[in-house]
Amino acid sequence: ALLHIALCTRIDILTIVIMLTSVASNPGYKHWLSLLHVLHYLKTHPHYGLCIGANYNKPFEAYFDASWSDNIDNRRSYSGGLFSLFGCPVDYWCALQSIVSRSSFESELVSIYDGTARLDHVRRILHFLEYPIDHPISAFCDNSSTVDRLNEYCITKLTRHIELRYFSTSDYIRLGILRLRHILT
Repeated sequence: ALLHIALCTRIDILTIVIMLTSVASNPGYKHWLSLLHVLHYLKTHPHYGLCIGANYNKPFEAYFDASWSDNIDNRRSYSGGLFSLFGCPVDYWCALQSIVSRSSFESELVSIYDGTARLDHVRRILHFLEYPIDHPISAFCDNSSTVDRLNEYCITKLTRHIELRYFSTSDYIRLGILRLRHILT
């Protein structure tokens, strides 16, 4: 029931609910405390939730974020993101990353890479619905280092270990499909 609430109306709790579902078959004491914290949050903040209202100044936007080494079992990070059309969410996700990131920069980079893969899918659906996205998509990330390095396609000695596929997001920027900017958290 909590997952349904998180997916349909309360995206603000989606990340923690997905983390809790990964241990649902064998929860520990800390997991029960986290669940109680979520339930208390829902009870004390009943008016928070998904607000839908058109904002024609924001035709299509993407937001990317990642944790760093959150999962205590395997030290992997969580990725998440949201696509909005005229201010209304059309797609969002939260998932455990497939690799262990060595830095917050790397975990944000993986999140943006995963998000641009989803972006292709959403763009195809919108094109099918006869709403093609012809302009650069405004994309936001709260890690300024990641934004700067992707915009400049800057691979250094410190970032050489990261697979080149994660830097493929720079191709989207160079082709004018994506315009990546920093956003404050």
